[in-house]
Amino acid sequence: LEENPNNSKLRLAAGLALYRAGEYDQAAHTAHTTHPGGANWVQPLMALTRAMSHQQLGDEEQARAELSRGVQLANEIAPSPTEGVELQWAPDRWVVYAMYQVLTAEAESMIGVAVGQEMGSGTFLPVECAR
Repeated sequence: LEENPNNSKLRLAAGLALYRAGEYDQAAHTAHTTHPGGANWVQPLMALTRAMSHQQLGDEEQARAELSRGVQLANEIAPSPTEGVELQWAPDRWVVYAMYQVLTAEAESMIGVAVGQEMGSGTFLPVECAR
């Protein structure tokens, strides 16, 4: 990451690794894209990583805002395994969709919010999947 700080995929991987290691403040800071030309499909995953990090840091309001942002972006980019915008520098669409599903379910479970139900931003996951 030090050699290529603008690589959004590396930032995502580093942010998730820091989160899993319990370094929540660093994870929230690292999981940001620093340059607009990055892979668009990582944006929802970064927002979800920030959401979980902020929840662990005790900032529930920011956690909910990032969760809502992540789900909204995921719905725009890949609303299904076969539909959505063109993915830049991405694996197969179904892999991206599956990553969105898994990280959204984890974030919703941790934060205690089913985004489609409480936040009114759509139903990326069926509500029962988030419980």
